[in-house]
Amino acid sequence: MKTNFFLAVNFLFLFTTINAQSGWTRAKDSGYFKLAAYTIAGDQYYGVNGNFNAGANNYFQQALTVYGEYGITKNITAIVNYPFLKFQHFEGYTNSTGTGNPQVELKLSVYKIIPVSFSVGAEIPVASQDNIIYSKVVNQLGTYDYYNLPTGYPDFSYWGTLAASGSWGNLPGWTSLFAQYIIRGNGYSNQLKTGLEIGYKWIPKFYTNVRLTGFFQAQKNIQAKSGSLTNGQGTEFTTLGLGAGYKFQKYLTATFEYQFYNDLLVSRKN
Repeated sequence: MKTNFFLAVNFLFLFTTINAQSGWTRAKDSGYFKLAAYTIAGDQYYGVNGNFNAGANNYFQQALTVYGEYGITKNITAIVNYPFLKFQHFEGYTNSTGTGNPQVELKLSVYKIIPVSFSVGAEIPVASQDNIIYSKVVNQLGTYDYYNLPTGYPDFSYWGTLAASGSWGNLPGWTSLFAQYIIRGNGYSNQLKTGLEIGYKWIPKFYTNVRLTGFFQAQKNIQAKSGSLTNGQGTEFTTLGLGAGYKFQKYLTATFEYQFYNDLLVSRKN
């Protein structure tokens, strides 16, 4: 069995995943495993209606994630993504710590001439929903302000992803497109995610890539929910990501990714 192991440091938004949505599936009995650390820091907040909320405390989240792919057959790839440890807090508050929700997925190759895949996945709700953080100083009433910061979505969610990819002929580059529809329960709204990735391998051991992603609500009249910040209720945004990877040896590569936010595809909300 051929197995690759990747040690990664990734900076990405807490509602995205680190798996690459592409039209390619893995070869039978081949594996890809990634250990990742990521962080997000937020100092600007936009409400469900897109209004800017000034004066909110800075928000921070760090997580350790394990991601893996395995080729069951030449046409079917199994995927697991699990943020097994999360730390999050507002500036001036204590930490919320816990595990996130594991995600499982099956990817099926549906067209080979131009690599096209369709995958179905599910998120399993094991994350704690009662993670109270407290202010480090008392308020005017002599008590401590507090927030509840769940470390994951409170119910099962399901999604389907259609992706297409292509290489650049004799040039060591690639392009991938994908669209993903996410179905959520427990009163949360469904979501739509679309993206484009362009990558290039400059030398055999070094590549860079650029990702543009749009995250949309699939329903209107979004209602606020408990844990809206960490569970993505009413969230819409565009990200532009810059990534790079360097292969140190046959089975070990280090990767880095940085994402920042804009209104190119959709204006920021929540």
